[in-house]
Amino acid sequence: MKIKVLVEERVEEFDIPDELMAQGEDFFNKMDADMDKGWQMGHVWVESPSLIQRCQIAADKMMSAIHNENEKMFMLMGAYILKNKPDTDEIHLDSTGDIQTIDFLQKKKS
Repeated sequence: MKIKVLVEERVEEFDIPDELMAQGEDFFNKMDADMDKGWQMGHVWVESPSLIQRCQIAADKMMSAIHNENEKMFMLMGAYILKNKPDTDEIHLDSTGDIQTIDFLQKKKS
């Protein structure tokens, strides 16, 4: 699945392989189990992250993967987001580190 990632003025399109969503299932289940315990989102502790918040957490990990040049983690986080929000067309990352301003745009319905 194709997805656009916007960071500041830069826009890049990535192709997240469908099989990565299936292959990453165990990893995604572990992520969800970790988030079930609550998560620090910026200055706020979220006891039970919603689906959107979970995707924001994954998108924040995408930003870290960009900075660390970790393509595998980047692709896994993209697959996690697409698995949970399959209509996502664009991810707008926040380079200031404010996880709660990360935004997801959905594909326009024809």
